[in-house]
Amino acid sequence: MYAETAGGISAGPGVGPGPPGARLGGEYTIAASATAKVHVRLGFAYESSAVPKAYESPLTVDGDKFTFAGGLGLTIDRTRIDATFAYVMMSDVDVDPAQAALAPIQPVSGYPAPSTPYTQPTYAQPPAAAPRLGPAPGNAVGA
Repeated sequence: MYAETAGGISAGPGVGPGPPGARLGGEYTIAASATAKVHVRLGFAYESSAVPKAYESPLTVDGDKFTFAGGLGLTIDRTRIDATFAYVMMSDVDVDPAQAALAPIQPVSGYPAPSTPYTQPTYAQPPAAAPRLGPAPGNAVGA
């Protein structure tokens, strides 16, 4: 039985333009038998918000994110099965209205209140016919 380790640390925007962040992760491999290996992985990542605080709104929700990840893998001969899990937490963002670059959202401004109150329309109902018991008129019973 032997073990291998691999890991990495990176910092910066990552691939392409984006907010600064940092990542830390590692993998530990255990040889369970001559043809089977178990891989255990753990990781953490930090990413700062891509939206400037003054431009935050309910439509552009973003904040600093913290990601915790883990995984297990099993290699048997040339077949590999992996399972992963990641949990992302985002910090709260409070924007001072004096510093906000966006106007407050007024969700009902597009639907102003009617000038007269709404009333339920009424409809005339025809009188209900009395239920009939017995045969219909013109049909004799036992005839």
